[in-house]
Amino acid sequence: MKLLSFSIAATFAGLSVILPMTSQQKAHAATCVTWASYSRNLPLEGGRGGQWKAFNDLPSDFQNGCVLLENNNSVDIAYVLKRGINPTPYIGQGSGIPSFCSEQQQTLNRLVAQGKALQVTWLTPTQGSLDYLRSIPKDKPFLRDDGMTCFNSVCMKSAALSHNQLGQILSFGSSAQAEIYLDSQCQRTATGLENGFRVDFRRNIQPGGQPYWFSMARAMDGAAIFCLTRPNYTQGQRLATEQLQNQFIREIKQESKKTSFLITVAYGNGLRVPLAQFRLNLDNPTRPTLSKLREWRDSR
Repeated sequence: MKLLSFSIAATFAGLSVILPMTSQQKAHAATCVTWASYSRNLPLEGGRGGQWKAFNDLPSDFQNGCVLLENNNSVDIAYVLKRGINPTPYIGQGSGIPSFCSEQQQTLNRLVAQGKALQVTWLTPTQGSLDYLRSIPKDKPFLRDDGMTCFNSVCMKSAALSHNQLGQILSFGSSAQAEIYLDSQCQRTATGLENGFRVDFRRNIQPGGQPYWFSMARAMDGAAIFCLTRPNYTQGQRLATEQLQNQFIREIKQESKKTSFLITVAYGNGLRVPLAQFRLNLDNPTRPTLSKLREWRDSR
């Protein structure tokens, strides 16, 4: 892994990622790479333990905090610092995404206990760990004796997040590896794309402290439905926004306000079709509000 003047080039478990950098990021690249920027281009199937996408459901303070890896990126232990925590005192030698100095691990663990950092561990199957891996619960979160919340061979810990919250995050990180399908009424189904809608976008939101999953799923022809469910795709219902349902969606972006999304609709599945951008507000997810921001014609 090398730190280049124009990008971060990262290779983990055979996965290569190139992330563009702004001029401001270049100045700070040696001391801080945030999870939000690092994970942006990671494919679903990448990463140790197949759990990279789990991090995308972390609270924004961790998504926008600095990542420190073990032993110059061997990735058996990682710490994600909360936004605003200066990583410089904990960084060891080496290039690439910063690694933490082993002498500072005890201090980092104290930050974890204070809710100012998140610790992640990956257990690589070896001859010595096989008995342990056979003994743990399969495909469901569990609490380890040392206080780590684990899902199969991946564990997380931070005083800022409860065991249940971490369990949900890790559970989704695992399910993200497989394609998820919903039926036309947003109920999970195993029928596949021929008779269902494949989930291509999903975000966790917590308006009023209540956990919901907001999803967009596409049919075989590309038309999309928008769904609101409880975690693990339970209690599914179509989002009450008929202007968005069964349309071709060019782009969807979550804004800094986590319950607000910018959605670009294409009125046709071809070139030079009319486009419109909407802002969807899910402060009250069962009664969403939708406002049209602009209209234009595709110039391609």
